[in-house]
Amino acid sequence: MRRQDRSMPGRRIKREEVLAAIKRKWPAHVTEIAMEMHLIAVHSSAKEKKQVLAHLKYHFDQLAREGKIKVKKIGMALVAWPAEMERMRVIHDILEV
Repeated sequence: MRRQDRSMPGRRIKREEVLAAIKRKWPAHVTEIAMEMHLIAVHSSAKEKKQVLAHLKYHFDQLAREGKIKVKKIGMALVAWPAEMERMRVIHDILEV
């Protein structure tokens, strides 16, 4: 018996595209990135949205593990920004002293 195809509706998400979207619009919430990448629409079902957001969260976690983005959970929201911005903030703090 063949397993059902549980792939996401639409196209496959690439980690590089997720990183580029975060760099274009940061700080960014998972839902904002999904909407910017046109992965979810207003008429999408709750199940489709949940699948897309879970897959995007996986990419957020992988990018954070690779050190390319920083993530922080604020309440129930997962917010991300490029790691380069964090480095610039640290340099700015050092120069202020």
